[in-house]
Amino acid sequence: MKPFLPALAITLLPVLSLAEPMWNESAIVKAVGVKPISKKAEYDDGCNVKRYAFLKDPSVVLEFRCNRVNVAWSQYPEKGFEKKNQIALQLATRAAAALSQGRGGEIDDAMKGNVLRDRSLLSKLTVGGSCISTDCLLTYRPPRK
Repeated sequence: MKPFLPALAITLLPVLSLAEPMWNESAIVKAVGVKPISKKAEYDDGCNVKRYAFLKDPSVVLEFRCNRVNVAWSQYPEKGFEKKNQIALQLATRAAAALSQGRGGEIDDAMKGNVLRDRSLLSKLTVGGSCISTDCLLTYRPPRK
């Protein structure tokens, strides 16, 4: 009986799997728990970019760009934004939890003023980023070789 896959295809399988991102875009978007209010797709700086906005004022955005995923959110210090800030934080945490395959504790760390630098996660991704003033950004990517 002949093997199902030719020998060349079998030898290329490890290479092909490394080229694919280590996340499932639709699963990450769904994990946020609310429908995006907008979705934009563009080609920017040599990359296909898909940007999903889930909340506005304060914002929550998921961006799939080349070989990384950005989770961005805002927190407004002004009175009257407490409930919206809490919702933004929850949505960002859900995205982070899906990407990290954990509880999304990197969101809490950034909110406490910590700068994350290539922190390894259960998902085998690394995360880096921080909060500056009212804006926060965490970038998830496969580990560097």
